[in-house]
Amino acid sequence: MSKGLKIFMFAGILIFFSIVYWPDTQMLQVIATFGILILTLVTIYYVDREYEEKKKENKTTRTIQMVGRYTGNTALIESVGMLNNPTIVNPVFVPGSFMFSNGDWNRRSIIVFAYFEELGMQLKFGLIDFEIIYDYFQIDIPKFYKIYKPYIDYLRNINNAPNAFEDFEYMCEKINNRLT
Repeated sequence: MSKGLKIFMFAGILIFFSIVYWPDTQMLQVIATFGILILTLVTIYYVDREYEEKKKENKTTRTIQMVGRYTGNTALIESVGMLNNPTIVNPVFVPGSFMFSNGDWNRRSIIVFAYFEELGMQLKFGLIDFEIIYDYFQIDIPKFYKIYKPYIDYLRNINNAPNAFEDFEYMCEKINNRLT
């Protein structure tokens, strides 16, 4: 039997015996009020606890949906495959061209970049679960960030927007901090 249920039962018994056996009506009112207060607090506690459990369940569901978007997107999967393939030379960003040196990488890079930026934003605002993201992306996100860092810096400079793409950067730093 849980602690909350025991308190709830104690308050109910207290109210019952105070009503049935207490001769002084003023003291009866005090005890009944105290019992009702305990019942109210226990109810609030359990409603809040249920809300927190539901919130965590929703966060996990949202995280799994985001991972599902990743696994269901062929361009993302192929880009990760390219990145993790040791025979393919990693692309290098060419400033001023908005392009990477590897042409095949260009058509996929924006999809990957946008996905990780959105993932970082949701992580920063606590909408998704870091542990699941860490378990799934601990290798890929730092690698992609290393490739995209010159591009991010370039876009920040030409647009005079020092906070641009900070969500992708936030997520990468959080993963790197966990790795060290």
